[in-house]
Amino acid sequence: MELSPARLLQILRPFPCSGGVCLALSGGVDSHVLLHLLARLGGELGAGLRVLHCNHGLQPQAKLWATHCVDLCRALGVPIEVLELALVRTPGASLEAEAREARYLALGQALRPGELLLTAQHQDDQAETVLLQLLRGSGPRGLAAMPELAPFAGGYLGRPLLGFGRRHIEAYAREQGLGWIEDGSNQDLTLDRNFLRHQVIPLLRQRWPGLASTLSRSARHCAEAQLILDEMAEQDRQQVVRADPRVLDCARLAELAPHRGRSLLRYWLRGLGLPVPNSERLEQILVTVLGAAPDRQPKLVWPGGEVRRFRGGLHALEPLP
Repeated sequence: MELSPARLLQILRPFPCSGGVCLALSGGVDSHVLLHLLARLGGELGAGLRVLHCNHGLQPQAKLWATHCVDLCRALGVPIEVLELALVRTPGASLEAEAREARYLALGQALRPGELLLTAQHQDDQAETVLLQLLRGSGPRGLAAMPELAPFAGGYLGRPLLGFGRRHIEAYAREQGLGWIEDGSNQDLTLDRNFLRHQVIPLLRQRWPGLASTLSRSARHCAEAQLILDEMAEQDRQQVVRADPRVLDCARLAELAPHRGRSLLRYWLRGLGLPVPNSERLEQILVTVLGAAPDRQPKLVWPGGEVRRFRGGLHALEPLP
């Protein structure tokens, strides 16, 4: 499948972009290609285009990368803003995950109402994400990986290159004579994604050449399955929730089959903006919190959230001091 401005325009037509289009540009080959395609579209895009570059400050070359992105956008006549990130490390936490979280937080804060943020993840990235989620024991929501379009920070997040592989993107870059940044950290095999990319996936491709396409198809199936689960959970929520949306009726919740109860708890907590606990803690809510003696007021706490049973209701809230 050829990567071209006309094909990109076809993909972008259903995307909501009345508030303008914003590209997250790293300077690597993927986002450089997407910028080049968008710039070639010009007025056909039907919306103003601007660029955001996040400077994590984690590499010695970070400032050079930011300068490269600024020069690139100036040459194409596209406005760019560099976001300086102050990354605070948490002991024992994944640097890759922390950098990603800080990046999306900064992008969300910089996004304008109704604006469409585009990122350049492609089919091979999607395959890596599916494998990572599978190895983490994720359910259908995690295995659905990255959606092509989703609400984001008062606007939308779009990934128009998910149907194209890395080879398509690099072929376009060579054909157009583009120059891009090579991030040395992408060779660091201590990072899970790099280990999969360089060690595991090439081996799997020897046996299953269509691996990326197949895993992306599985992600779409999981996304559809999750939609069905959410519809069922919403039906259960309407039967179990009290007047206050942060409170579920314990007796009605206990009547649900365990798998329905766990699904409802995930859906309910996510809808309240609280982090969803792991499966073990969800089971503790259903067994320990709901099953405690009537005169008790049990609670269960996890990072970023807690539930307390009080007067027959299960209350969800952020952890109290």
